[in-house]
Amino acid sequence: MTLPSGHTFDALVVRQIVDFCTYLFADCSGDGVAQVHQVIHMWVVPNLGTVARLMSEQEETSETTFTDLQEIDAKYGVFPPRSITQDGATDTTISISWDPGTVTHHIDGHKVYWDTDSGNASPYAFNSVDNAGQVNIVGTTATISGLTAGTDYFITVTTLSDYANPSSGVTNTYESLLPPKSTGGSGPLPPELGATTTGGLCTPALEVSPCQPAGFPCVTADKIGSSVEFCWVGSGDACEATYSIVGAATPEAAGNFSTVVADTAGSTCQTFDPSETYFIILGEGTGGNGPWGHYGM
Repeated sequence: MTLPSGHTFDALVVRQIVDFCTYLFADCSGDGVAQVHQVIHMWVVPNLGTVARLMSEQEETSETTFTDLQEIDAKYGVFPPRSITQDGATDTTISISWDPGTVTHHIDGHKVYWDTDSGNASPYAFNSVDNAGQVNIVGTTATISGLTAGTDYFITVTTLSDYANPSSGVTNTYESLLPPKSTGGSGPLPPELGATTTGGLCTPALEVSPCQPAGFPCVTADKIGSSVEFCWVGSGDACEATYSIVGAATPEAAGNFSTVVADTAGSTCQTFDPSETYFIILGEGTGGNGPWGHYGM
């Protein structure tokens, strides 16, 4: 069934056929003046308690394909948006917009949920009420901030509707359903958007250099017993997270050096027993190694 708002969902259908005659006199005497055959379709949505009733004209010949209606009555539940779209992303933000449907007079607001796991797998960890400082909602658009670069997120939006009880004056806010509560149900499933922040893969652009001229980042090598200790000052590149050391027994093209220490865990000094003679220090980021650095012996 598709409501005038554009929301489509499965529902329990009840069809009622009404047949009767209309007579001139109250005691049903005399000839009948009208033969009435009327069809009433009722859609009942168990998940939401929403009812839509369509009543055909009185002299209807078809029970399934009638197009003219004498009466229509659609009771609207609080439905989620029909769709959610990603409008943009940065390293720390994702911007979205959504389609609330064509009937919006009962909508008083929206609530945005997000997490790194789908809402069909576990409850969302964050939302625009508990984490209000991270979300800016304007109409049917929102920007979520404070996110992690290069990370996949799952986002959904619910519809909020306020109802003021005329007898008590108390206002309650009702909210459309969330995954996973509606999964497998009869109501319209809330749409869930998968979106990814930019960045996250950062490759250093500067190299660790010799101590010439003075004051530049540099590499030093000292012999400690049978081991060698390399120390260096990083290039200061914002993408530099850790370092690696590669070596070769003879002077080689940089690409021919083999790995000696794959990850120094961010330390700028490393002691090891060398089987090579020539070494290079590399700055490493999440996107890979930086340019080849200092050659030393």
